[in-house]
Amino acid sequence: MISETGSNVIVMLTKEVENDKIKCTHYWPLEPGNAFTFDTLRVTLVSEEKTFENRLVERTLELHHPDTGDRREIKHYQYLDWPDHGLPESAAAFRKILHKVDRVRAEQSPIVVHCSTLEKLHLHLKEKPDEPPEFNVLQTVLRMREQRVGMVQTKLSVGVQEQYIFCYKALLEETQKLGLTSVTADHLV
Repeated sequence: MISETGSNVIVMLTKEVENDKIKCTHYWPLEPGNAFTFDTLRVTLVSEEKTFENRLVERTLELHHPDTGDRREIKHYQYLDWPDHGLPESAAAFRKILHKVDRVRAEQSPIVVHCSTLEKLHLHLKEKPDEPPEFNVLQTVLRMREQRVGMVQTKLSVGVQEQYIFCYKALLEETQKLGLTSVTADHLV
């Protein structure tokens, strides 16, 4: 997917293992300098660092196609503060990470996200920074579920209301931070 889209950023909103369940297998080497080969693609971990009070793991990966000689650097961000069946403690920390990702993202390059929530929040706030958003979170989630089933939990036992509130809160805080004082909760359907 990274090669096909030309993306230079991957955002992973999960830990590899949560509650003794595997949530994601490693598709990157564990030690800097080591490499994996997938078909004809070689993936090397160049560097790894924990930032934002250990809420984020920042990795630099190198993709190398030996057949063509092409090499590309990919930034890989793993956000560790989004628990399975729960919510991050802070929308502010989530937004800081969103801005960090935006700074390294190549112009017009898509972000590959393990969870669609970040991508939709980012696109909405990036595309219309100067106008109050009319944003229907429920409709957006329903459309996005067509692409990724279960991206916002649906069982009442996992706090579905809290997940939607988090989406609204992140949008509202970001619009206020951008100085869009005319934006209120009423703009977020």
